[in-house]
Amino acid sequence: MLSAHIAVIDKHGTIIAVNEAWQKFALNNDGTDSAALCQGVNYIDICQHAIDLKNDAYAAAAMNGISGVLSGKIPIFSMDYPCDSPLKKRFFTMKVHPLDMSDVGAVVVHEEITELKTIQVALEKRSLELSLLNKVSAEVSQSLSLDQVVSNALEGILNAVSADSAFLLIKKGEDLIPAGTVYSEPDQEYPEFPDHKLGECLCG
Repeated sequence: MLSAHIAVIDKHGTIIAVNEAWQKFALNNDGTDSAALCQGVNYIDICQHAIDLKNDAYAAAAMNGISGVLSGKIPIFSMDYPCDSPLKKRFFTMKVHPLDMSDVGAVVVHEEITELKTIQVALEKRSLELSLLNKVSAEVSQSLSLDQVVSNALEGILNAVSADSAFLLIKKGEDLIPAGTVYSEPDQEYPEFPDHKLGECLCG
C-alpha cells in the first residue's frame, strides 16, 4: 500500500490531503505545482473536465463511483483503467472507500497493476489458444474435412478478437500461400488475397 497514490476528499469531492506517492505522480505526469494539482481541487470537477474535453468513459465511471460512495448509494467503488506513459502501457486500479467522519467523505486510492494486467492478458490469450486447439482436435476426431476444420478454427479466431478477417497462410519455400479465409461479413465483396513472398508486407 506504501506505493499507492492516496487522497482524502471531503463530502463534496474536494481533495483535502494526499500522500507523497500521489504528489510525486502528479508532478511526473501532469505539471509542476503539486498543490494546484492536489489539495483544494475538486475530484468530481476533474472528472467532469475530462468528460467534457475527451468524452472519457473512465472519467465518467470514476465520477459516478465517487459520487455514489459520497452519497452512500454504494458502499465501495473500484475499477481498473489504462494510464499510459510516453514510454510504456500502464494499468491502474482505483478504489474509493467512505470515511465515517463529519467533514471527510472518502479515501481515493490508485495503485499500478500493470504487471498483474500483463499476466492476466497472457493467461486469457493462452486460454483462448487452448480452447481453439481443443475445438480443432475434437473436429478432427469427428472426421470433418480439413477445409471445414480450418474454416471453423479461423471463425473461432475471428470471433475471439473481433477482427474483420482471418487468414491461414501456408509456407512453401519462400512463398506464403492462402489456405483458408474467413470474413466477418461473408456477403460483402472482398479483393482476392494474393500470394506473398516470405518477408513481404501482407497489407498489399
